[in-house]
Amino acid sequence: MTVYLFIHGSQEIVFPFAVTLGISALLWFFVLLISGTCRCQLCQVPTMRPLKCTRHQKAKPLLGSYRLRIALSVVSKDSLRCCYCGEYFKLKPKILPKVEPIPELVTAPRRRSISSRARQIPAKRS
Repeated sequence: MTVYLFIHGSQEIVFPFAVTLGISALLWFFVLLISGTCRCQLCQVPTMRPLKCTRHQKAKPLLGSYRLRIALSVVSKDSLRCCYCGEYFKLKPKILPKVEPIPELVTAPRRRSISSRARQIPAKRS
């Protein structure tokens, strides 16, 4: 839109250009606010924020962006690989089958009785 505005110089395009620029700036501001809350479950590094940390060797960029790969893998596969620690996470929890307890193991163990000798306090040596 900027190139079109400079080439044609018409006044009709100025208002849509200003609206588009304002919406883009507002969305960019919200992305910066929200990106700090998306953290890796293991290393607790914000994965959607551009940091100057060293990336893991298993992390691969998509079109030059590590964040784009994370976003697309979350949307398409419900999983992600942290670009800083390299750990692979599934976002859906595992549903474990319900297991019935074994009756022999449910009963409480019997308490040992304490002998009378163990209850006595030894005499003080002088």
